[in-house]
Amino acid sequence: MELDRREIFRIITAAVTAGVTGSPILAQEHRHAATVGGELDIAAYKPRALSEAQYKTLDALSEILLPAGDDGPGAHEAGVAYYLDTVLHYGGEAQRESWRRGLDSAAASGPDLEATIVRWSKNGMSPQTEDEKFFMAFKNAAIGAFYLSAAGRKCTGYRGDTAIASFSGCTHKEHQA
Repeated sequence: MELDRREIFRIITAAVTAGVTGSPILAQEHRHAATVGGELDIAAYKPRALSEAQYKTLDALSEILLPAGDDGPGAHEAGVAYYLDTVLHYGGEAQRESWRRGLDSAAASGPDLEATIVRWSKNGMSPQTEDEKFFMAFKNAAIGAFYLSAAGRKCTGYRGDTAIASFSGCTHKEHQA
């Protein structure tokens, strides 16, 4: 397998953040591999860390959490599942197994994944069960992946990677010297 420079940096960052936090905190920029026309062919992607069924569940859960709307694309179009599978692929085995168990549990809970999300999110910031703990890790990672993607940055109007010619300083009166 041939890796480009950016993929190597993603691997290193995923390993460092996974090792420090135990979850795929998304500290690097979310970019997709170039394909025909410069767009990632999500439909043709074959997961590397998850099974096909787990990957489909991850994509469905992500889209429920971050749906497409009038204001922009959702998690599916942003490639959230692709990104998370890539982070898991380069993360630790314990982390992959935890995510696999969580995704299998979501799939086993029935076809109404929205009801599963509602049930798993009841304890909010104090998850009690393994499913609730998985959901919190999934939710944080999916939101991070979405907002690191080009689609997510477009939704927020983020322009942090834009150079400016000059900065006049703070305009608040109390901060003027």
